[in-house]
Amino acid sequence: MWLSLLSGRRSEVPGGAWRLITAGLRQRSFASSASGLALIGALILLPGGAGASAQAFLILGIGVAAVLAVVLPVHWLLYAAILAIPFDNFAVPVGPLSISVSDVVLVVVALRWLLQVAASGGRIARSELYAPAALFYALLLPSFFVTFDRAVSTRLAFAILMMLMTAVVATNLLRRESRLTGAVTAILLASAAISVLALFQLMVWFRYHVPILQPSPDVVRIGGVSLLRLTATYFDPNYFALYLMGPIILGLFVGLEGRMSQRYRTFVWSVVALDLVVLLLTFSRGGWVTLLAFMAVFVLLRAKAPSRSLWLAMLVIALVAAPLVATVLVRINPSSVFYRLALQKLGVEVMTEHPLTGTGLGTFRHLPQNPFAKPSHSIYLQIGADAGIPALIAYLLLGLIVMFNAVRGLRVARDGPTRAVLLGTIYALGCLAVQSALLDALIAKYLWIFIGMASAAAAVARADHGSEETSTPEPQAAPLLGQES
Repeated sequence: MWLSLLSGRRSEVPGGAWRLITAGLRQRSFASSASGLALIGALILLPGGAGASAQAFLILGIGVAAVLAVVLPVHWLLYAAILAIPFDNFAVPVGPLSISVSDVVLVVVALRWLLQVAASGGRIARSELYAPAALFYALLLPSFFVTFDRAVSTRLAFAILMMLMTAVVATNLLRRESRLTGAVTAILLASAAISVLALFQLMVWFRYHVPILQPSPDVVRIGGVSLLRLTATYFDPNYFALYLMGPIILGLFVGLEGRMSQRYRTFVWSVVALDLVVLLLTFSRGGWVTLLAFMAVFVLLRAKAPSRSLWLAMLVIALVAAPLVATVLVRINPSSVFYRLALQKLGVEVMTEHPLTGTGLGTFRHLPQNPFAKPSHSIYLQIGADAGIPALIAYLLLGLIVMFNAVRGLRVARDGPTRAVLLGTIYALGCLAVQSALLDALIAKYLWIFIGMASAAAAVARADHGSEETSTPEPQAAPLLGQES
């Protein structure tokens, strides 16, 4: 019954596993699911040799993508891209660009999708995402006229274009409940794989005192003990924590959805627990604080009628705990706190000195007045310093429009998987927006996957609400992952 496990639905095909498999074969869902699982294994195992030969990894990834582009449905290719995202750091420089396997798969997805639209005479789905995304990218382009490093700016402009394309493709291909559930499964599988790799990293450190996947050991000293901060393939514990935040929050809401099968919910809760343990072992203070704030908001909003005493108790706990938590967080690594504050102050200064065009995409870390040679540790200051205040306003407008549309869809969403995904993406985007104030995560594909999912889930919720008002549909068997509904 593994297909129903992947789809997260209670199987309504009578007769057990054999009939489920034969039904899947008739509708090509079994073949596409098997191909997808093979791709999962390839994308998890291949990056092990990427450090030795990233070019071979990319060539093999292109070959796999080319073959599966013919075999798999287009939305399964999107799942494959999601699975490849954690390995984006294994990229190959091609001229001024840097190309990863997920870039290749996403380009294949976009081409397949556009060809399908052209062949069927269909139209691209309407979305509130397109206009603000186009405006944001257009306002980034003037920074090319002032950049002093054209290669760096070109590479970042290409990466941002890939992010926007990720969101646009996701919002078009995930406009079915079964596909949303499939994307959730892919996100959780990717995070589970990368968390297992992080625990292997920790095991090797304890056993051999060798920091694998880190150029130099990133350790934190607590009570005289040196503990390795887990990074997995992200090479930086803070960005790794930012990545894990999305699957944890999304999984929390999906796991609470009673209409999912018990086995699927067990899978979801297992991944959430694994990711949570690994996130704590990153020793990312921003990640810890963001997660604590989310849990407080979650508890208050889940209470059906929070009393004044509950609000007062939460306020008192926050006031008492805040200075204690701040003291502990600063003592873990006091030097990093001060240099981040210095970088953020410099980001404000650069943004005010170059308000219209910034200094050029990706140039902040190379500025002569930046003694740390690092980004500003804030996505908002980074955009403002690199591309100017107009681009920053367009980015904020894009985020607000997506969140407003998602909340509007939530108001009409009926209980079920779509509502769970919509809630999860809204909360995840909120937490990622808060944590991004402490990190430069503009080119994080998983952030834009969540943006596309939120837009798609809101569209599904509104479509379901409209169909309920016009007619009462007959009950149907739940669709399987990889099967068209």
